[in-house]
Amino acid sequence: MVPFLLRCAFLPLCLLLAPAAFAARYAVSSQIFSPPPSSYDAVAIGPGGLYATFSSFTPSGGFGKLWRYEEPLEGGGYQVVPTSFGPTGAVVGYTVEDYYAHPWRGFVEEDGKRTAILGAGYQSVAPAAINRSGTVVGTAYDDYGAVRHPFVWQAGSFSILESGPFAAGQADAINDAGLIVGRLDGHVVTWQDQMLQTYPDDIAGLASGPMMLNQRGTIVGNGSVEIGGSRIARPFVWQEGVPTFLQALTPQANAGACGINGAGLIVGSSDRRAVAWENGMLVDLNAVTALPAGTTLTGAADVNDEGQILVATFDASTSMRGIAILSPVPEPGTEALTLAGLMAIALRLRRRQV
Repeated sequence: MVPFLLRCAFLPLCLLLAPAAFAARYAVSSQIFSPPPSSYDAVAIGPGGLYATFSSFTPSGGFGKLWRYEEPLEGGGYQVVPTSFGPTGAVVGYTVEDYYAHPWRGFVEEDGKRTAILGAGYQSVAPAAINRSGTVVGTAYDDYGAVRHPFVWQAGSFSILESGPFAAGQADAINDAGLIVGRLDGHVVTWQDQMLQTYPDDIAGLASGPMMLNQRGTIVGNGSVEIGGSRIARPFVWQEGVPTFLQALTPQANAGACGINGAGLIVGSSDRRAVAWENGMLVDLNAVTALPAGTTLTGAADVNDEGQILVATFDASTSMRGIAILSPVPEPGTEALTLAGLMAIALRLRRRQV
């Protein structure tokens, strides 16, 4: 910002305030491309441009990596599957001996230190989320991975969450208030202080994938609606057992949500394009991002509380697939108003000196 102010200090303020033909709301702040024959999949984004990828190399495994913008970090490794970040930058995930078979061994990693998450009596442990206090939730599996159970872990203490009348399920997300959301036999459920809360049966089977949760307690999931006699995938915001389905780019297009941040911004994909939902309104991220020529944002994997969005990209000129971080651009006029304020302060100081 300082070099910009120095270069533009003598520009007329009216030029700075003039509206641009295209006012981008996001800019590509970093981008990586997948080296053949691997293919990077965007997994999750944490604070300060910290994010995780997973690459499939062979049928027996893959490679999980941690990055800060375009710089690879320590952590991850062969047959390591990162799943999500907590507010402090801790990452949870699991290691596998064979990606398509159990056992899966859970871990939490922060500042280069990895701690195992063990579940006595369970063959596999797959963490899904971690909050600021270090509480981890996820799924524990019986022998051969036949039955799933929601679990909670903190500081070495592992326990299975209450399941009520349900046979199996999983815990998907937890926020700093300790609210946990998950699914039991197809029912969306929550736990507060590890106490199970169930909801009406008319939403049984609604969720078709992991649930998401932000610090405000807003819950998001993915399900389907019937349109023209067909079931179409759609995300929903879920409050007190009532789902409100979100729009897709076209009436017949599928759509799915992948992340939500503290401000309630939801990101995902529709019709093979990265999208966001702001207060329920759909935005095509390709239409509001300053992109290099030939680049398409094909999906959004996650969003952090700073508003940075982790997206998948495709470059038509090279046929290369990649991963990028979109960072918010200040609203039009913000820089100009800031400059005007600085100029007024400088003028006042100069008058005092005279």
